[in-house]
Amino acid sequence: MYAQSEWKAQPETLRVAIMVAFSLFVLAACDADNQPNRASTNTGQSSSGSIIQSALPTPLGTPGQADFNAQATQMAQRLAATPAPLVNASPEEIGQLAVKFARNHGTIRSGEPQVLLTRPVTLHELTALGLGEHDVESIEEPPLMLVILKGDFSPFPKPGAGEGFPSGQGTTQPDASRIAYVAYVYDLWRGIPMIIQESKDGGIFKKVLNDPTLPDVPPLSSLNDAKNRMWQPNGPKVMHYGDTGIGGEPISGQVIRKASFGAWSYIAKLGVVNVPDTDNTPVSPGQIYVRVDHDWNSATGAQDYINANKKMLPQIAAQSGLVEVSIVFNTYIPTAQFLTFAQSHKLKVLSSYLRAIDQTAKPVYAPYYTLHIKASETDPLPQAIIDSKLSAANNSPQKQVSLKGVYCSHVLVDAKELTAIAAEPSVYYVDVTAEAARNDLAQAGIANARGAAVVNYAYVLFSLVEQRYQPK
Repeated sequence: MYAQSEWKAQPETLRVAIMVAFSLFVLAACDADNQPNRASTNTGQSSSGSIIQSALPTPLGTPGQADFNAQATQMAQRLAATPAPLVNASPEEIGQLAVKFARNHGTIRSGEPQVLLTRPVTLHELTALGLGEHDVESIEEPPLMLVILKGDFSPFPKPGAGEGFPSGQGTTQPDASRIAYVAYVYDLWRGIPMIIQESKDGGIFKKVLNDPTLPDVPPLSSLNDAKNRMWQPNGPKVMHYGDTGIGGEPISGQVIRKASFGAWSYIAKLGVVNVPDTDNTPVSPGQIYVRVDHDWNSATGAQDYINANKKMLPQIAAQSGLVEVSIVFNTYIPTAQFLTFAQSHKLKVLSSYLRAIDQTAKPVYAPYYTLHIKASETDPLPQAIIDSKLSAANNSPQKQVSLKGVYCSHVLVDAKELTAIAAEPSVYYVDVTAEAARNDLAQAGIANARGAAVVNYAYVLFSLVEQRYQPK
């Protein structure tokens, strides 16, 4: 279920918690440097970011990390084993699940914790309550439930620092490490805590508990210096909850070229291991891997990137033979209409991104489902695969997940057809960076440039024109 790969995670706070929500598909391993941000002070307050992130394995091949990997993987598996979702659970039930969670992870030193508070909360409210600044990279914020426990706890274990103590066996830790208050912020779509906050004296929870007997301490938001935050949401959010995150540069492999063209850039590596291409096929040994990038953190970065592609298109259209492009549509295209589109432009479809949406008024899980459908030799959109994924999404009588259509397709097409494709009313833009990067590699005299596997994440830019679904 948990696949280790050699992806280097981008700096992030809660991304991995969101990715775990899509753990039926894939989880990328975190780099050892990207452990959760934990702001501590002499007041005894401690705020960790995503506990899932702290539980993910570090990349394979790191010296001395074998035990670390095994331990972290075990923790991640235990976290994900929590029943999901919890949207329809009562506050009392979630409070008891929090106690069970603490017990299962060996953080209860003695006695039975007391549930002081269980209440719905938003990330914005957490900041207003002095409980730190938090955000998610997804477009949707999951429904959250704040649970505060009082008891005798040990700090939540980090990978490499021990698995924690079985309940009742944690008393060998020094008194200085004792925790009296623990807060869990539950993601109700996934059914697990996405934030853990600990306090020795409860001062940080004085406002939310409305308890004047607790000591006064500065709010966590003022303690978390911006330079220590692992991810700051500056640009537009382009990923739906549950979508696999945008990967960073693979750890493995040797850099053979870097190039920048203003609005976009790329890095080319040789010898990457366990890294998929755009169609989720592992890059072959000896094949060049290219990752195209642009400024994801700028409000104008994505639009500048799109404009650069539009400017390059006539150059790529002047080439001869087949070219590799990604077509991003400006609306959902019904499958029958897409097949007609593909036939009229003589597309060799490699894979496509489709969207399905839960039509219920209060979804028990995030409403958006992304279906990445790999084409067969004879069928651009194998219906049996689509039906299988829809059936898996509708795994509860409370769900009404239905297919909306195709929003991006990765294809091979005659270069002379590009101008006509870009002029189609349903097309937002045509991403030609795969060909542009290969052309630059070839001009630099790099062997086998034409066979490079290029990844550009063009499909996520559909979110810039997507009409958001409004529950009925």
